[in-house]
Amino acid sequence: MLRLMRVRVAGEEVRALCRRAPGEEEERLSDHVAPLRSASEEEEETAETSGREQELDMQEVAADEEAKAAMAGLRCNYDNDLIGLDVWHGATRKLCEYCGRRSDLFKGAAVLELGAGVGILGMVLAKLGARSVYISDYDDVVLEVIRANIKLNGLEGTCLECKLDWSLPENFDGLTESSRIDVIVGSDLLYSSHMAKLLYSAIRRLLDTIPDAVFVMSHKKRYSVTWNEAREPVVETSDSVLESFKSMFVPLLLAELPEGRQEEAKVACMYCIEESKEQEGVDLYAFGRSRDALQRVVNDIR
Repeated sequence: MLRLMRVRVAGEEVRALCRRAPGEEEERLSDHVAPLRSASEEEEETAETSGREQELDMQEVAADEEAKAAMAGLRCNYDNDLIGLDVWHGATRKLCEYCGRRSDLFKGAAVLELGAGVGILGMVLAKLGARSVYISDYDDVVLEVIRANIKLNGLEGTCLECKLDWSLPENFDGLTESSRIDVIVGSDLLYSSHMAKLLYSAIRRLLDTIPDAVFVMSHKKRYSVTWNEAREPVVETSDSVLESFKSMFVPLLLAELPEGRQEEAKVACMYCIEESKEQEGVDLYAFGRSRDALQRVVNDIR
């Protein structure tokens, strides 16, 4: 069964049908959201939130008739093994708040969201003034929910759901330079080393086609557990999937790149916008083909 989430950031609001992660131990939606609220309680909250516009407020709210109508006929339920229907709170919060602070980056821009799930981030960007937002995922059921959420928020003229399977090169054929995509975004996309390779391949294809675009990503750090020779559990000291992904790019602000890597730096550069000091915190990264492409994201690049 789907539920209705309300997200507010930078003075804008979107509503999204989504599903909890049933039985998920690492991060359940119910661990992070406030109890269900009535319409009267919603109205009383306005005065308390003044002065905190850039902070993201995510609440589960009672479904009104419009939301119930949107739910009707959707093919998703708890039997669907689709993590795309669940909202991963930490990384979603971090990137939405960054977008609220940097609304200048997205205002009037064409944006592509990768691995969008139910489309919260893309719809927030539309509310922040993006010219057009392509909200992509690979699963047809998830895309159906995205379509319903776009309609629920009245964003049919700005947002468009689109199928994008990173493992299929032909899926990228329509994303040519004529699409004029300015910014690519993604939240919590890395779950395995296989996903890291697929995402890197997708980003390289996109940046080769749209060289002036920049990719902004949030990632919640996770640590794998392995077993030593004594069959004792050992928790890794770093997020190996994230480190594997980062190793495929050239750090942007190296004082001097080693000989032979100058050309590589023009193809795939990385910059850490914000690194969490918490062990399981959320980091923000930007990726681009060149220093010039990333200049729009990182103001202190020299």
